[in-house]
Amino acid sequence: MRQAAVGPRIGRRAEIQRRLVYYFIPILIGLGGLVFSRQFDHPFWRAAILTISVALPLYAVGNLLARYHTGRIERLIMLSGVMLLVLGAVAAVTGITENIAASLLLSPEAGQVSRIIGIGSLFLGLAVVLYSVVRTGEDTEEIAERFRLLAEHITDGFVLSTGDGTICLVNQRFLDMFGVARSEVVGSNARELAERFDMAPVREHLDRRAQGVASEYEMHVRVGDREKVLLFSGVPVFSRQGGHTATIATVRDITEHARLTQRVEQYARELRELVEEQTRKLQASEEQFRNLLLSMNEGFLTVDRENDIRFVNARFAALVGLPEEDLLGRDIFDLVEDASRSRLLNLLARSTTEAERGLRQEIEFLDSDGRAVPAVVASAPLPRREGQAEQGHSLVVTGIAEIRRMQQKLVVRARELERANEELRMHDRAKDSFLSNVSHELRTPLSTIQGYVELFGDGGLGALSEAQQGAVRVMERNVGRLLGLINEMIEYSRMQIRGIQPVYNLFTAQDLAAEAVAAIHPDALEKNLQVRMDLPGEPLHVWADREKMAQVIGILLNNAVKFTGRGGNITVTAEAWHNTGLSITVEDDGIGIAPAYHARVFDRFFQVDSSKARQYEGTGIGLSLAKNMVEAQGGSIHLRSALNEGAVFTVHLPDALFAARRDGGEETRVLEGKTLLVAGEREDFARALAALPGPAAVHWAPGGYQAVRKAAELRPDLLVINESSGDVLGRTTLRLLRQNTEVLALPALVCTMESDVILAEERGHWPHTEFLVKPFHAAELDEAARRLCAGETVEETLRPFEPFPPARNRRYVFVIDTDPGMREWVATALKYRDIGCMCTDAPPSALDMALTVRPDAIFLDGDAPGARVAEVVRAFTEAPQTTGTPVYVMTGLRGPMEKNPAVAGVIRKPFTISELADIIQSA
Repeated sequence: MRQAAVGPRIGRRAEIQRRLVYYFIPILIGLGGLVFSRQFDHPFWRAAILTISVALPLYAVGNLLARYHTGRIERLIMLSGVMLLVLGAVAAVTGITENIAASLLLSPEAGQVSRIIGIGSLFLGLAVVLYSVVRTGEDTEEIAERFRLLAEHITDGFVLSTGDGTICLVNQRFLDMFGVARSEVVGSNARELAERFDMAPVREHLDRRAQGVASEYEMHVRVGDREKVLLFSGVPVFSRQGGHTATIATVRDITEHARLTQRVEQYARELRELVEEQTRKLQASEEQFRNLLLSMNEGFLTVDRENDIRFVNARFAALVGLPEEDLLGRDIFDLVEDASRSRLLNLLARSTTEAERGLRQEIEFLDSDGRAVPAVVASAPLPRREGQAEQGHSLVVTGIAEIRRMQQKLVVRARELERANEELRMHDRAKDSFLSNVSHELRTPLSTIQGYVELFGDGGLGALSEAQQGAVRVMERNVGRLLGLINEMIEYSRMQIRGIQPVYNLFTAQDLAAEAVAAIHPDALEKNLQVRMDLPGEPLHVWADREKMAQVIGILLNNAVKFTGRGGNITVTAEAWHNTGLSITVEDDGIGIAPAYHARVFDRFFQVDSSKARQYEGTGIGLSLAKNMVEAQGGSIHLRSALNEGAVFTVHLPDALFAARRDGGEETRVLEGKTLLVAGEREDFARALAALPGPAAVHWAPGGYQAVRKAAELRPDLLVINESSGDVLGRTTLRLLRQNTEVLALPALVCTMESDVILAEERGHWPHTEFLVKPFHAAELDEAARRLCAGETVEETLRPFEPFPPARNRRYVFVIDTDPGMREWVATALKYRDIGCMCTDAPPSALDMALTVRPDAIFLDGDAPGARVAEVVRAFTEAPQTTGTPVYVMTGLRGPMEKNPAVAGVIRKPFTISELADIIQSA
């Protein structure tokens, strides 16, 4: 609120005295009239004099009350006049004045003069009062006329009131602001209006107008259901004689302005809080950054444009052996060895122009004793303000003295490890050579012995007596046992060297169990054992490595036969496990295994009775081998047994079933209405597809040529090629298929075990062909077949089929080895070296593969039984698709291959993948 004193200040007291005359005159006239009214004898005149004498004082009292908010002296004089009027009235009524006049013995002439003076003062007081009233009204009307036109053209509310607060002029803006009619406002008192709208401060400021005080103030006023913020400005108006005749006030609606001000203030507060918060965070971050620089493991320092040190942490100070305070202000080059100064100068210069590269340089500093301290220095320019020159550089210094000492120790250790590794390689070669010798030197004579024993047993070499036939049976049984032991040892050694790489195929659990039981039938018959199979009537088609699962079941059955007494019982059970898995159980009623040995029976070379006088023979690696084979396929093997209560071995293969119904859900119709032609070495895969609900017909062809001929005859909807070890990726079948114009566009689905890297290479070479990695579910097969038959493969992305594809930037090799585990290991390991690899066990298949992909090198197994290495090498050198391709022989033996000019090199077994990759890169 702002207040200012206005109006005349000079002669204020004289002006008040002049204004008092207007009140004293009617008061004195009233008193005189009351005193001398009894001088008139006529009743009319006496009544008139009494009426005027009473009316004029009453008028004075009314003015006193109406002008209560005038000066204190005026109010005091007016109050005194009223009291004198009361006293005079009492004197007149009681006749005290006549008694006084009589007592003083005044003459009749004095009473006459008194009468004349009273009448004159009566009429004079009446004239003065009427003149005062009329003059005051004229002054107010004059002011109203002056401001009437202006009031209607201003944007603020306008109010004009008289000195006593009576409102005589308002504009329409004021009426709209308060929502009232003009008739309600004009003629009413401003104080009443203030009370109506609960505006107490307005009354206070109106009281100050008579004192010549102008003011400006804000108020919150509720008009109807809205609350407004109004700015009131009021100023008093005085006449020439200095009297307060009127008050001019303006009212401005500043509600929106107030809201905007509040918002701005709120924004300002939030901004201030945000700035304070960010400032605190910045200070905290700066403190953390400083603490980090001071405590970091690397040395850190900053230098200015003159290369003087401005900041250094304790790590750098410890590196050069000087206190931090001694380093501040020193030239950085004073701490650098002479030969390193040019390198540091070059680093600082390049870091300014190549800051984004993160430049580093090896620099040798000098410690306090002048010794060289090697370190790696990374430099970056300090941030600079726009338009300013370079501010300097920050340096991160990493001491490498300890690293160099560790490098020297590592070099020594690496040499020792290389020597030890070479010794291990020699031992591995010796082990591999031993296994090869066992395979060739033991199996060959045993096979010969077994052949002659069979001739003797069949009578091919003449009739035998009863005793001779018994001896032949004993010989045959022991030859079989010896072959089993040799096979177990070779398989276990191969597993230890290369691990187990399962090759998944589809077959039925019933066939697997039947073949395993048939294999141990002679031994069971000899001990009069009853072998029973508990198998479901519906075929259980499963994904597994058939060869390894046959070994597992064979090991369990051989143990059951070995540890079950004569006339005992053995039961083989196969069933679905948890809807999607397979469970195979081998149960016997033999001697059993004590619970104390359950955890150890699967350890290698463990036997419950390991004494030399033990009753049961064996190497102790059978169950360990079985456990590793099952676990390699994601399964598990469990034992439940007690001493003299038999044993139960259970094999679980989770998620192994190949069926249209999974997880107990509804049966899905797979390959609906499709006629399929399945190409593969075994018919198991075709039978599994035929068992699915949906295909119209499923035909089988054992090889690529037969498949192409049948495809031309039957015109199936889809050719399914089941990859086998002798026909990797089915390239022979695919090549023959795509060269036959009758079935050129026949969709082909290749079921393979190859890696994603190899498949990525293959997908671009074969049109109308899709690859599906085994094992897979029936729903996945159906989805791939529908997509392939619908032609959803993008033909534009396929490379054209060429008989001899051009060379690639990526290396690609062929590996020919009869061992599937070896092929899988090489392909998987080379994938991580970004080297493509295609594997097969037959050289003719490799020649077929070369029609699709020209290899950079060919690796041939030289230890395979019956391998004619020289002829195979000559075939590769003469074939147009492999002419000029280097051929390497993989062998664990030393022989004439090293002298064969057609052989590019010999790699000794066992070898590491690094050695193989080095040969491929140099080929």
